[in-house]
Amino acid sequence: MQKKIYIAAPAYTASGGPELLHQLCYKLNKFGFCAQMLYYTYGEGKSSIENPIHPHYEVYKNPYTISFEEANSEEAIVIIPELAIDLINHIKKSQNMIWWLSVDNFYGYVDIMYKKDIRKEENVDIFKLKDSNILHLVQSCYAMDFVEKRLGIAKEKVYYLSDYLRKDFEVKKDIMSRKDYCLYNPQKGFDKVLHIMSKNPKIIWLPIENMTPKQVVDLMSEAKVYVDFGNHPGKDRIPREAAMRGCCVITNKAGSAAYEEDVPIPEKYKFEDIYKSGENIVYLINDIYQNFESHKREFDAYRKKIEEEESIFDADVLKIFGEFANE
Repeated sequence: MQKKIYIAAPAYTASGGPELLHQLCYKLNKFGFCAQMLYYTYGEGKSSIENPIHPHYEVYKNPYTISFEEANSEEAIVIIPELAIDLINHIKKSQNMIWWLSVDNFYGYVDIMYKKDIRKEENVDIFKLKDSNILHLVQSCYAMDFVEKRLGIAKEKVYYLSDYLRKDFEVKKDIMSRKDYCLYNPQKGFDKVLHIMSKNPKIIWLPIENMTPKQVVDLMSEAKVYVDFGNHPGKDRIPREAAMRGCCVITNKAGSAAYEEDVPIPEKYKFEDIYKSGENIVYLINDIYQNFESHKREFDAYRKKIEEEESIFDADVLKIFGEFANE
């Protein structure tokens, strides 16, 4: 007998995490498993429950339910993102798997919901996960370290399941000359970006915000540089998307960016302290502008690894759920 699989996701929400949750549901059904989305909402938002699918994810055509009673069954597996970890208190009969799509966002969630800053505390297992039968999926090596070392979860309960990019960001040959643009996400480390801006007002900075996926693709196809000085709570999508569209990527060493396995770009494009490295970063950006093709080649190995992510994801999905969904 095969267990049903439910993937919990916030209703009518579009971002990197929900995208991955929808991708997993799509893949599971493609491989012959019985999977559907389990939408939840934090507020009264009745309209979002009546229309829970964000337009960005209609392409996956995933079946869905909003019934927790349906998912709360011994014949079910429920995938719960770390930002909805409280759902384990409402779904107790099923085999629950927490999918750690981020670490830092989880810290923020606990801080907001429980008024408790656990970043520097020795005991961060406030949900008593260590002694439960819950299994854990991790999207990054950064998350794996957190789950095994900070939460103290046994290795045999932890499974690596990362992600992959949509086809929108596949590598295509440049058909136009690139411009000396430096892109950034204003939601990620904007104070540090402002510091670099002040070092050289001549650099043209363009924010990635309020854009459709196609507009993002088009902008990345024009630019030469993308910088990300945020906290890198998981294996972030935008740096990979930028690289796949031909940009050179510059990061700090926070969160997953400190892990070679998660952000495998050459070390000279990573900076430990953005404020102390301002002049060096400006110099690097200008050098990329002047010698773009040679810098772009330095990211070939990164792009190749990104291209292989979907096949690795497929294999991991088949292995993990072949073990737990089939009885």
